[in-house]
Amino acid sequence: MKTVDDFRIKLLADYTSQAVRKADKISKKIAYLEFDGLFRVKGEYVQLCPKGTAFPEIFEIPLSPDASKWIYDEVDQMHWKIGYYLISKINELYDTDLLMFEDWEFARFDDDEAICVNFILSVKMDDPVWIALDENTQREIRIIFDAIDNSKYFLHSIDSYFYSESLQQEVDIEYKNHLKARL
Repeated sequence: MKTVDDFRIKLLADYTSQAVRKADKISKKIAYLEFDGLFRVKGEYVQLCPKGTAFPEIFEIPLSPDASKWIYDEVDQMHWKIGYYLISKINELYDTDLLMFEDWEFARFDDDEAICVNFILSVKMDDPVWIALDENTQREIRIIFDAIDNSKYFLHSIDSYFYSESLQQEVDIEYKNHLKARL
């Protein structure tokens, strides 16, 4: 870089690219929620939300006390709201009362002040409601949650979702191929 203007242009370009990537990630999650026949629920391929309804509903969700305390960035708030919305949709589809697990990662300063640098959402797996579900239902729920919440990680590890501990073998290969073709 030769001038302050060159530096400014690069900074703006980097920020714009970052903002576009963040917006695309949220758009992708919304698209998965509204994709017709992407996920299987109780043996049927379903659409989690009717087209055009997910984002307005998600936008209206209030943050939990912890989320309100630690999340200031609007994009991070939207990711949290999508996770909460997803749990509520899963509860509706499966007629359960599953809870959301929130794992907060903090950076601490010398004066003991802390800021949240990351958070991870998942289905709370030590919850008695989760434990009471059969293995196939747990698999379906994990697939829905992880495919929307973190599709890149999900695609990288998709085979692990289709291995049955109780049967000691790969299961539901047709559904795995269905997901791979659409994600």
